[in-house]
Amino acid sequence: MGFVHAAVYNAVIGIQGRYEPYHFSTPGPKRASPRAAAIAAAHKVLVTYSPNAQQADLDTSYTSSLAKIPDGQAKTQGITFGELAADTLIKQRKDDGRNANVSFTQQPAPGVWRPTPAPTTPPNLSPFAGPWLGSVTPLLVKSGAQFGEPGPPPQLKSGRYAKELRYSLPHCRRPRCSDGPAGRGLGTRSLFPSGHLAVSADNTIRSRPLHITYSNSVSSAQILRSSSS
Repeated sequence: MGFVHAAVYNAVIGIQGRYEPYHFSTPGPKRASPRAAAIAAAHKVLVTYSPNAQQADLDTSYTSSLAKIPDGQAKTQGITFGELAADTLIKQRKDDGRNANVSFTQQPAPGVWRPTPAPTTPPNLSPFAGPWLGSVTPLLVKSGAQFGEPGPPPQLKSGRYAKELRYSLPHCRRPRCSDGPAGRGLGTRSLFPSGHLAVSADNTIRSRPLHITYSNSVSSAQILRSSSS
């Protein structure tokens, strides 16, 4: 999600200015269509990093979105510049640790996290959800060490351990769990916190008549912050 918004942000800002681009120094044609650039940048990143997405669906949405923009040089230049912004980001993120193969070799012991057993005969285990996220190169921060070292885990019989264990348990088992403050209106549309933030930012932007430059700046800045943590 952060990659999409970074590319879209650069595509729009590269044409209209007004804000500092994200690791991108190429200026775009002043008469290029920022909307065409945003659409092209988003499409290029999505088809690159979303192997589970349907290529046909993405292409259909891409064509439908561009069809709303009048044909001409502005549209053509916007598409070309948007793809350039996306290609630049893709090259920057090469070998950043994304989707790295991470194995869990820690032996079972009291207080040691254990993988979730799969609904089959042990020792089969359920797949991890993004284990590479802990070592992937951040988008904004230089290292997780900027936030301080976590230190050793608390003793098993300490009050701190009991308190943090409670925090790790499901916060809600009721049918209306998604109505809570942390998940209101999100349902099952997002797995990671950055996805939750994306939904919230999108709802805010859609509810207000914001200029494309400002709306992309708001959305992209919020997503970049969450994706860097």
